[in-house]
Amino acid sequence: MFIDQLTSLNGEFLLPWSSITSRIFTQHNVTSITPIWFKTLQNIVLFNPSSGSLQLKSQFIFRSNNFKGMLLQLPPMNTRSKSFVVTWNYNSNTLMIGRIIDRNNNNLHIEHWVPNQTLSLIHQPVIQRCSGCLCNTESLSCSTWSPLNDTIFIVTSKKNQKVSEGLYRLPSPLFEYQQQIIHHMNFSRQIMPYYFKQQKFWHFEDNLIKRYIEKGSLQNQLLHYQNIFESSTNLEFYTDGSLIDPAMNTMSMGFALIQSSSAAPYIEFAARIERWPSSYRAELAAILVALIISPMNSTITIFTDSKSSIDHFFYLQQQQLPLSPRNLFKEDSNNYLWTIIMDIIEINSIIVKFFKIQSHSGNHYNDLIRS
Repeated sequence: MFIDQLTSLNGEFLLPWSSITSRIFTQHNVTSITPIWFKTLQNIVLFNPSSGSLQLKSQFIFRSNNFKGMLLQLPPMNTRSKSFVVTWNYNSNTLMIGRIIDRNNNNLHIEHWVPNQTLSLIHQPVIQRCSGCLCNTESLSCSTWSPLNDTIFIVTSKKNQKVSEGLYRLPSPLFEYQQQIIHHMNFSRQIMPYYFKQQKFWHFEDNLIKRYIEKGSLQNQLLHYQNIFESSTNLEFYTDGSLIDPAMNTMSMGFALIQSSSAAPYIEFAARIERWPSSYRAELAAILVALIISPMNSTITIFTDSKSSIDHFFYLQQQQLPLSPRNLFKEDSNNYLWTIIMDIIEINSIIVKFFKIQSHSGNHYNDLIRS
């Protein structure tokens, strides 16, 4: 899902969750519970989240030339129901929300309704009959006739309910109805072009080093090691990650690995990484590199003093792979690294064995990698 799927047609407002769940690209049936991720998103993209306004920050505004998954309907003509509708009133040159009181061929007689300023909320406006305004073209009430094709049906839902006599609550914000009718008029009259953006289909590299490691000296070095191990079937790696001077300007985070099996070429490799400093993250980077340079259908033994890495690996092994987005974002930290690690294992059909070793235990390779 992309941010422009969650915004109004002009891109300037974030839609309330109840409006998003009515889009044709969603499969949600429950609209009353707003998910935590959406509340977090509101704090990130809204100009002033605490005010209740749904206005977006300028960098998140994307305008559209389609209805962004809205399913707009014309009012039914073969019924006597007094449905609520949206139309454009040419007398006042404004949006008009109203209720159908009569039908004649392809024209609708619409009674004008206006927001109740006391009871309305931004995402749930409450409307009442208009006592008179520029929209009126009839003598008995504030009403007018509108062509069927210039009118949009407001779909009834639990939120479109009677508040009290003469007061009804609408299921969507007024700005959404305004943009629906404006875009409907502009598209139908070809004032605006109607089209969908051409979707980009990304080509994923078969070689996982090229897929996950950006071009440069690091990628070239890892490809070199991959070629060295091409004919190997059993590899043994000692891995270690370290964080030096945390919370200081001199902070650095790095990792190292040694391939020690006599059945394959001996290598030593070390590198530094950036962002989200922790020794656990550095250790995961070492494990990831060890796996990504290993050949397909191989058996890899990893010696590490990181018990948390071993425990979490066995936990993930019990999950259904590949990880669903829901389970991925449930990970406390380093979900991106863990996703790549599990992808490498699954795609390359690697058998992985972990052995926990004690720090400073006199193991030659473990002491060497920590030096």
